[in-house]
Amino acid sequence: RKRAYVYLNIYDIGFFNATYRRIGLGVYHTGVQVYSKEYSYAGQPGHHVGKSGIRVSRPRDVSWMKNGYFRTTILMGTTNLSEEEIQVKKK
Repeated sequence: RKRAYVYLNIYDIGFFNATYRRIGLGVYHTGVQVYSKEYSYAGQPGHHVGKSGIRVSRPRDVSWMKNGYFRTTILMGTTNLSEEEIQVKKK
């Protein structure tokens, strides 16, 4: 079975981190990237107003964030799960 890399993508949220980082704090959003998709938990303004849940997007896409930007990626390891086994089930 093929192994796939699993990454953690980290994003700064807003202008807060320019100040907070100086004292060792920060406000971040994260997403798990596997098989060229990123999975994260977030509200979805403009798509499902008032609802939150698992969001599937292109890796490092910040177009939906207000004042958010990509900071870094951390390799977490690998998975033996297939792309089909990782699919998010819609209700």
